[in-house]
Amino acid sequence: MITSNKPFDQLTKEIHGKSLCKGDYVLKGINAERAERFLTYYQRAFNAEIFTVIERSDRPTEFWLEISFYPIQIDDKIIGTACHSRDITERIKSEHLLRKSEVFNLGILDSLSAHIAVIKENGEIITVNESWKKYARENGDSRLKYTCESSNYFKAFDNAMKNGDAEAGKVLVQIKKVLAGQVSDFYYEYPCHYKKQQRWFSMLVRKFENDETLIVISHQDITPRKLVENQLLLNNASLQKTNHELDRFVYSVSHDLRSPLTSMLGLANLIETESNEPDTLLHIGMIRSSISRLDNFIRNILHYSRNNRTDVANEYIAVKDTVYEIIALFNGPKEYEDIAFEVSISEEIPFYSDKYRFATILENLISNAIKYHKKEKDGRFIRIKGKSHKNALELEIEDNGSGIARIYHSKIFDMFFRIGNTINGSGIGLYIVRESIEKLEGTITLTSDGKTGTKFNITLKNSQP
Repeated sequence: MITSNKPFDQLTKEIHGKSLCKGDYVLKGINAERAERFLTYYQRAFNAEIFTVIERSDRPTEFWLEISFYPIQIDDKIIGTACHSRDITERIKSEHLLRKSEVFNLGILDSLSAHIAVIKENGEIITVNESWKKYARENGDSRLKYTCESSNYFKAFDNAMKNGDAEAGKVLVQIKKVLAGQVSDFYYEYPCHYKKQQRWFSMLVRKFENDETLIVISHQDITPRKLVENQLLLNNASLQKTNHELDRFVYSVSHDLRSPLTSMLGLANLIETESNEPDTLLHIGMIRSSISRLDNFIRNILHYSRNNRTDVANEYIAVKDTVYEIIALFNGPKEYEDIAFEVSISEEIPFYSDKYRFATILENLISNAIKYHKKEKDGRFIRIKGKSHKNALELEIEDNGSGIARIYHSKIFDMFFRIGNTINGSGIGLYIVRESIEKLEGTITLTSDGKTGTKFNITLKNSQP
């Protein structure tokens, strides 16, 4: 050795236990294999070669050196070798950790069932996971030549477009929008049937920034889900057809049944007019009551059928006039004549909704209020208040009848639910009320302790243009 600097002296001291001095043999104290390798390095430098090598040492701890060799030349004559050593231990450790991280990340990707690829801006595939490779092999790319690393993912779309697949062009446009940062991600579902096998996949494209702009594309087999969805669509279509036919049948039968009932009521009215015999009038009254009960039930079936099968109309409704029209339907029977109707409606804002459904709601609520009054009670009333607003109509229908016990509040709107058997009714009226209110985007609540009457509060959406 001719000369050295302090860092080199410190390094040799760590390796050999003492620093080398001028005139010392630089290969002293190292093993024969390394000594032979360094002699080769020196010989290369003496032959005018400039080069760099990386050496690892375990004494006293693991460290790595990057050593550059230069020939020393004077007057065209090489008289020696200069060595420049640099400690690159931290760099090597970082690279090692990076490789471990890459292996770890690839291991994670390979464990996923989705087919995943990382792609450059120009469409070049950088890496793919095992699921992607397996799918490629199973679908004609046995050598992984066209769909894996170094191949161009975008070319598959170009080829598809050349073959007339317009959808491929639309998907490629969306992928490039993700690359350009115009959208954060892109999700797409598509069929990919193979031979006689039906298959569907989803595609998810997301961008991430590394040293360069990259995108991750994930294809997931969604065939089981799509098969279930398709079967549900078929079942739903069949069910809708059955329901439609059933609704038409119910409507037709109910409509046909009302005609003879109307005739029977007419005959009952005629007998009542012409007969003065008490027994006859009593029996005719019983017949009329039974016919009315059956007619009300059929009317409710018609309301139910129409509510299910017709779209919601949007028309101006004169609320107060409609209330009085419904009240007029109940004029006649003697047991109702002493009930006082109190109506207070404010219509400063025009109310728009479905008139038929609105009338059905009023008819059923007023009918119930009448039926559940105690005949022997004085001061019977049904109070109807309402006010229209820009966005809604608020209605309140209150009576001082027998009321509804709290234990029934959660059941009162169920189909065919009735409180006892002393009052004639089908148990379908309040169910139709709730269904109609839901169709009109409204709500209904009731207040009653079962002793001092019942109050219904209704809010209906005002759909004014």
